[in-house]
Amino acid sequence: MVYVSLGVAIISELVATSLLRINATSSGFNPLLVLGICVFYCISFYSLGQSLTVIPTGVAYAIWSAVGIVILTVLDRVVYHTQFTWQVYLALGLIVSGVVLLNLYAPSHG
Repeated sequence: MVYVSLGVAIISELVATSLLRINATSSGFNPLLVLGICVFYCISFYSLGQSLTVIPTGVAYAIWSAVGIVILTVLDRVVYHTQFTWQVYLALGLIVSGVVLLNLYAPSHG
């Protein structure tokens, strides 16, 4: 169940950060978008906190941030057609590799 909480935290963070991008590229301050950003970040942090009842903090945070970084980079590429260098893709691979290693060798958790 803690991985469901972590998944909700990741999805909520992705929505909030995507809304940040939309608000930044819109024609001005949009109070509804800002409200959505705040709500989804609150859901994200609450859910992340719930996952910390079982998953070690460093492992949960690494998963949360790494998955967010990778998915948001892919969304930037697909939705906004952002061009990245090979170094960015290498960095993403290293991030994913680091999280996999952290999960393999961190203290066991439920």
